[in-house]
Amino acid sequence: MSVYVANESGVEIDEVRLARLARHVLDQMGVAPLAELSVMLVDTTAMERLHVQYMGEEGPTDVLAFP
Repeated sequence: MSVYVANESGVEIDEVRLARLARHVLDQMGVAPLAELSVMLVDTTAMERLHVQYMGEEGPTDVLAFP
């Protein structure tokens, strides 16, 4: 299972630990071993821009998820 973490938030985070946790959760959920997960951490301004771009809604949101 591939997990990719991109931290563009400006906040220090243990990306290896986050990827390990995500892999564990997906494994416990029985997600197929060939699945991939990408996680991007962004600041509020970037999240608001992405929310408008992909959902057409103003303001930031906590999570944007795509299949």
